[in-house]
Amino acid sequence: MKGGRLNSMWRTKLALRNLSTAKLRSILTTLGVIIGVAFIVTTMVVGSSSVTWLNSQAFGKGSNLILLSTGEVSSNGGYSISPTPVFGNDTVAAIKSVSGVNSVYPAGEVFPFTVVTNDTKSIVSLPLDFADPALLNATGVDFIAGSSHAGGLILSNSTAHLLNVTVGSSVTLLLPGEIATETWKVTGIFVPPSSSLGALFVRSAYLPLSAWKGDYDEIFVKTNGITSVASVQANVLDAARRTTTVSTIGLSVEAFSLQTLFSGALTADRTLLNFFLFAGVLALIIGGIGVTNVMLMSLKERIREIGILKAIGTSDSSVFTVYMIESAFVGLIGGAIGLGIGLLVSIGVLKTLLAVPFAPSVISLVIGPLAGASIGIGFGVYPAILAYRMSPGEAVRWEW
Repeated sequence: MKGGRLNSMWRTKLALRNLSTAKLRSILTTLGVIIGVAFIVTTMVVGSSSVTWLNSQAFGKGSNLILLSTGEVSSNGGYSISPTPVFGNDTVAAIKSVSGVNSVYPAGEVFPFTVVTNDTKSIVSLPLDFADPALLNATGVDFIAGSSHAGGLILSNSTAHLLNVTVGSSVTLLLPGEIATETWKVTGIFVPPSSSLGALFVRSAYLPLSAWKGDYDEIFVKTNGITSVASVQANVLDAARRTTTVSTIGLSVEAFSLQTLFSGALTADRTLLNFFLFAGVLALIIGGIGVTNVMLMSLKERIREIGILKAIGTSDSSVFTVYMIESAFVGLIGGAIGLGIGLLVSIGVLKTLLAVPFAPSVISLVIGPLAGASIGIGFGVYPAILAYRMSPGEAVRWEW
């Protein structure tokens, strides 16, 4: 001690000694911080991981595509897509004129289709689209054999496996409404995306659009960018409805995109996580109040000690620092342990309940120790100020 000031080592020793003299009380106080920090870390890690996953679904490959199709509202309020040949070339032209549209891909769809092998007919309950091969490039699928530009039959890898064919194989098809069969050569095999893009935009088999007859069942629209999807989708839908009449057959024209499908999920996810984050903050504040109470009890127990320290020349600032180190230590230990527990819980939740990859943000990893230290310091200031202001005479005369 020099000039009435304790050096850093002695301040730290005094703070740790104070904590060790009341081990159970210190542990219970730290436990309150641990629970609050673990709650916040779990919420933030689960939130950032789920939002990252949802964004990868909504803003990944092919996320600037819009699907126009027909369907009907089901009895439970949902919407059932039912492709119907109602889109003519006038609709395609109207959509091309919409601002923000990059490309338009009309398509015809048959479901199911029939494969003929040695006079044996096998019904394949998968959708087959007649479309421009450029549509596949727009969806971002990966070709593992052949390509999309050879003008033949293009299959997903699972469909090729089902039919037991490879690139170069010939497949004889009998399509709905057709009497004669037609043989096509397999010119490409691709792997569909594992995301929701595959279910919405990618079909199991493709034939050239030139082989399609009549109006189109679906129209795929590629926008100039991801950020313009929502506005372009509304304008494209308006153009399609103006040039198409389907109300007489009990259907309606609707537009779908990954962004609009996932926007509701993102909003609900953020709302739920904000609620849990609020609960975590509340738990952390309660833990902080516990820190204040424990520090006040510690202050009362050591008032005579404080008086003696000040009487022999220890500065007020040194006494203040000892109490701040003590409360900060409780907060840091609680924050570090809470971070570890929060990460373990979030990994379990993500893997077992949500099946979402673990992808924490940087802030969710540093928030634990920072929140714990902040709570410890913030709620330890008041007891430390009382110790700072206490005079040696008042401390020595203190009686319970």
